[in-house]
This record gives sequence, structure tokens and C-alpha cells, in this order.
Amino acid sequence: MNNKKKQPINLILGPGGARGYVHVGVIKELLKENFEIKSIIGISMGAVVGWAYAFSGDIAISEDLASRFNTQYKKYIKNSKSMLQLDVKGLKECLMDLSNGKDYQFSELKVPLYVVVTNIATGKIEFIHKGSVIDAIIASSLYPFINRPFRINDAYYLDGGIIEGKIVKIPKTIKDQDPYIAIDIYSMYSSGLVSQIKSVLLRHAFMLYYRKELKQIKKNKAVEEVMEEIDQMIRINVVLNHIKKHEFHRAKECFEYGKKLINENMHLIQKFTS
Repeated sequence: MNNKKKQPINLILGPGGARGYVHVGVIKELLKENFEIKSIIGISMGAVVGWAYAFSGDIAISEDLASRFNTQYKKYIKNSKSMLQLDVKGLKECLMDLSNGKDYQFSELKVPLYVVVTNIATGKIEFIHKGSVIDAIIASSLYPFINRPFRINDAYYLDGGIIEGKIVKIPKTIKDQDPYIAIDIYSMYSSGLVSQIKSVLLRHAFMLYYRKELKQIKKNKAVEEVMEEIDQMIRINVVLNHIKKHEFHRAKECFEYGKKLINENMHLIQKFTS
């Protein structure tokens, strides 16, 4: 029996389509190495994997759910022309089936989860952590201009990775004192000034392309959250160019790659978190 005190960490799981299965192996290996996951920030597929672990707190269940995701999604999907154009109804039914028919609320999760989305009215990212987890995941998974935005309360949202695939700042209200480990899959995403420019340009593009949706909502009066840079964070880059983002049948390869990735970087992680 291992009586060694667990090392608390927070995870940031980036987007990447099928490559996001890497996150399952990452979580499994970190738990094996006696780390305690205090919270998870997830974008797109990172949010799916984060949800699979957060509602169960059991990596075996998470691995099983992730393994079945591709089969279940194909079972429910009916109206998609590609993996980029999502069948929202089918995706929701798929996720509901995987969670045994339960639409988990964020407050019911065993591990705090924050799903990153892009608000089309402001062109800025938000960290959803209230209400339906599945609705937040759907919003975080919708590519812009290929899909219509998803409505949650009085706002419309799209993929959280289109502005900042690499999270640098998070709301002050959710920031934790323990270290963060970020698993970055796409190196093309930017932050800082580039993200600000993208935010402005996308906001104007959204106003034109999604006029219908924006007319349906009241003027956005949400108070902008105070964002702070994450002081203690280590980034681990994922290079999986041989696996395409739509190849969900290659889940096990990604699981193994995730475990290998943590093993190869364990000396850095332990040094950083000690």
C-alpha cells in the first residue's frame, strides 16, 4: 500500500479531435504516479475526456467511455457531412448514453471541471462551470462557420479553442494555488496580442455570419471576469501528426502515447511540482 502523500495538480486538456484521446493516457499515468487531480480545464475533446473522468473519478470508467465514444457517436450521428460538422442532437444523445442517461450538472461532478467556450457576441472565451455539462461540451466542440452556435441561457457559444487553444489566463475566481499541467495538442493556436486580434476579427465575422442567432438574444450584460495569468504551469506538447483528428478508432494508440508522454516528462513534472 502506498502511503505517500499525493501531489495535488490541476490539468488543462487542449483540443485535438481524436488526438484528444491522449488525455486519457495522461490522466491514467499521473494517477499511477500518485498525483491528485484537483480540477480540470477542458477544451473541445479535452472537455469530453475531462468530463468522463470528472463525473466518475475513476480512470477505468473514463477509459471505457472514451473507447466507446467513437462507436456510440456513429450510432447516433445522422445529419453530419463530416466530423467537423457535428450532429448536435446526435452528439447529445451519444454523451447521454455514455453517462447512462444522466445529464450531469457541474455541481454533481466528483472533480471540478471548467469547459472553455467562445461567446460569439463578445468574441472572447468563457469558462463554463454551472448547469449542464453536456451542453457545455457540445458548445465547446462546434467549429465556427461550419456549425451553428449552441445556445446556453442567454448566450450563443462555439469551440473554445478558436481564440486560445493554449490557455494562459484563467478567471481569478477559479484559479488554484497548486500547479497546472497543460497538455497542448495543436501548436498553431496563439495567445497574447495575436489572440486579441483574432478575438476582434472573429467577433465582427460572427456578427455577420450569425446575425440570426444574435438577434434572438438580449444585449450581453455579463460582467467580464477578471483574468489572471497562471503562475505555476508546465506545458507538454503533443506531436501526433500521423493520427488525423477524425480517426477516433485509433483511441488505444493515443492512450498509450499519453502514458508514454508523461513517463518521458516525469522528471520535469516531479521537479516542477515538488
